[in-house]
Amino acid sequence: LFLAGDLNRLARVLDTYPDVCVDLAPGRYLYPALSQSPERARDFFSSYQDRILFGSDGFWFPSSVDYLAPADLDENCLRAMELRKFLETDETFVNPFALEKGRVPTVQGLRLPPRVLRAVCWENGNRLFGHTPRRVSE
Repeated sequence: LFLAGDLNRLARVLDTYPDVCVDLAPGRYLYPALSQSPERARDFFSSYQDRILFGSDGFWFPSSVDYLAPADLDENCLRAMELRKFLETDETFVNPFALEKGRVPTVQGLRLPPRVLRAVCWENGNRLFGHTPRRVSE
């Protein structure tokens, strides 16, 4: 859990447990929580850039899984692109995961520095998992 709404608590967890990493699978709370204070979020990402992994929160479930909402390829790609826009720009845009219409209807992007984006979006995953795909069962 990223604890986007309590970055001080998350910092304590990361400082206490040096092997812990978090991902950005943007649950409904992530965008608005980080958007409330983009400067603080940017500072957090810069401080912990080697411990944060890109995650798009894609749902690749077969239609037979009826307790989780499946999404098709286009919808999953859109989710990943929205997260990239949130991380890369300081644009204000419609909250892609608004819980209710009218409640936090827009969010502001973080405009992370290129070195932080590179770490979060590529280097950390490559460092932890390698760049060669493997079967899940391995």
